[in-house]
Amino acid sequence: MNKVAQFPLIKVAYNLLKSAEHKVFNVDLYNGLDAPILSIREKPEKIILDYIDETEGYEIDIHFKNSYIVATEKDFTFHVDKERDCVFFVSNNHENLYFMILIG
Repeated sequence: MNKVAQFPLIKVAYNLLKSAEHKVFNVDLYNGLDAPILSIREKPEKIILDYIDETEGYEIDIHFKNSYIVATEKDFTFHVDKERDCVFFVSNNHENLYFMILIG
């Protein structure tokens, strides 16, 4: 089944992140290790949700002062834990690669 045709969890993730863009995001990038290989602790400068095309689906962009995250529906699966104010972007292409964004 085409991931783009499924319920767009990227929109749920976007709405949660956008509603909290005035808060500090604790972003960790994991690659199968216990400790993150990259960490960002700051407020985002902007968060954008854009529709690319049928192949890519939606794309979410999170811009920070010196870095940014870009994730499409084609390349990532999105998980939202509203109770913990946490969003996961899990790579569809690289085993054990994922972003964890905890809103603090």
